[in-house]
Amino acid sequence: MQTGVLRVLPATAASWWRHRELRRTGETELARRLERKAVLRDLGYLRQAATLPNAHVICGEDGTFLHLGWNTVSSFAPIERFPLAALAVARGTPFIDIRPVTDVIAFANLPLVARGGSVDPDLSGAGRPVSLTTYIDMVEKLGAKVANDPRPRQSTWSPIFSPTHERRPAMARSRTPKLDASEVITNEIIRIIERGVLPWRKPWTAGGSSRPLRVGGEPYQGVNNFLLTMRTVMAGHSSPFWMTLPQANALDAKVRKGEKSSVVVYYGQSRKDAGDEDQHRENDDRSEEARIFRFQKSYRVFNACQIEGLPDSFLPDPEPAPEHPPSEPIPHMQAFFDAIDITTVFTGTEAYYLPPVDKVYMPSITRFHDPRNFYGVWAHELAHATKAPHRLNRDFGFSKFGNTSYAREEIVAELTSVFLGQTLGFTAHTLEMNAAYLYNWLRVLSSDKTAIFKHAADAQRACDYLISRSEKGRAGESAEAA
Repeated sequence: MQTGVLRVLPATAASWWRHRELRRTGETELARRLERKAVLRDLGYLRQAATLPNAHVICGEDGTFLHLGWNTVSSFAPIERFPLAALAVARGTPFIDIRPVTDVIAFANLPLVARGGSVDPDLSGAGRPVSLTTYIDMVEKLGAKVANDPRPRQSTWSPIFSPTHERRPAMARSRTPKLDASEVITNEIIRIIERGVLPWRKPWTAGGSSRPLRVGGEPYQGVNNFLLTMRTVMAGHSSPFWMTLPQANALDAKVRKGEKSSVVVYYGQSRKDAGDEDQHRENDDRSEEARIFRFQKSYRVFNACQIEGLPDSFLPDPEPAPEHPPSEPIPHMQAFFDAIDITTVFTGTEAYYLPPVDKVYMPSITRFHDPRNFYGVWAHELAHATKAPHRLNRDFGFSKFGNTSYAREEIVAELTSVFLGQTLGFTAHTLEMNAAYLYNWLRVLSSDKTAIFKHAADAQRACDYLISRSEKGRAGESAEAA
């Protein structure tokens, strides 16, 4: 096995495009140093995979993830094309193949594996992490295949304790633990990404609508738009309408037995009671605005396809998808983007926003076989441009490729492209879709359960800004023409 490791890892490092390019240009010594560094790093990963509690490999449709406590090494490829993960499994790391899983909704609702290696004798509480053995019990019931099974043969589930963790006495707890909507929703998105697919990038319409709708026909916005779009695609619903159980009952309709609801959230604000004036000091200069606080609550909804007895208007017939000639502008999309007062330069093969000159650079539409992908990329880069101080002034701190600030901004740009695409008829798209892109999402979501809510709100603001600038630009063109 040691011989295999020392053969595979150097060969893998030597195959990287950057190292090959260095050798091609004569920088052989630099290539060797970088390859050695990569091999040493991967040897460290293999040691962690063999020693860390709860370390495991999970393989989805188009992605493989080697989970090492608080670190994750990933590839946008199956395990057969990810030598590091394959070596870890060959050396005994537990392997979970989720490609046979068909119930993606149930899989997305599974809890996360505890990162620190501690176990969960208490399994109550939505969104709480569980031990690897408990997780395997759950995912195996959905059809996943398991190799290097860490569960003791004599029992189905047995807690595993890290040597550095002591078992604490059980404390009294509520039989109905409070739902942490932020954690449940974030864990759901993480599980979906771990399958190696991004459902919000799949073209879809339901009953002629490209956005999920409330029972009254109003479109959802922000994070609820994103969540229900994702769930509509995964479940294959043909209706855009979502409603609560009381709303369905009010229409003399019934949710089918066994159907699962989807968690969505809403935000409100409340004025804090000032109480008796005697309780405050005379020099208390806090304003009324300071006593208003925002809150988040969650509720559950069902798609109309999950409900029996609804009027036919909630189950509209699908509309045929429009066809567009390859590599040619789509008139209404081109008019929308041309009217936005952010300079775009069409040149080269890369797409990016350059803050110092406040310009977006894009390849020509002739480089895109599907013109909708061209507009998806353009929307992504214009979303980055909205962060400028004279626009929305969005700042996550110092940003460089690969750091957390960069990852957060990428999520905002992706969601902006999703929301804008629902209005115009394209889907989010980037020129590169690789493991690093997925890792951006996983790193941010894993470290901050509120991130998707904050960044969906940022994206909605960016989308609204671009729409307003386009409308203003087209109005000005019409006035000039008149």
